[in-house]
Amino acid sequence: MRNRVDDVAQDLSVLVEQTAPRLQAISEADSFKTRGPGSWSRKQILGHLTDSALNNLHRFVRAQQGGELTFPDYDQPFWVER
Repeated sequence: MRNRVDDVAQDLSVLVEQTAPRLQAISEADSFKTRGPGSWSRKQILGHLTDSALNNLHRFVRAQQGGELTFPDYDQPFWVER
């Protein structure tokens, strides 16, 4: 019998399978293009989503440890540039 976690895992697996070829089809040059001044490139957006997810994962885990909630600073422009 499937449960909600199994459903979410299956949905995520399908999403990754569908998305991977689309990401791989973007050339390196196109990955750096922006839509205009002040906007992020596709590569920067993907990097932001990745580092944001990792930073939030750490925050969620630390919050469950109890005690004082002290998180490292997050310098978004620095991370986007890297």
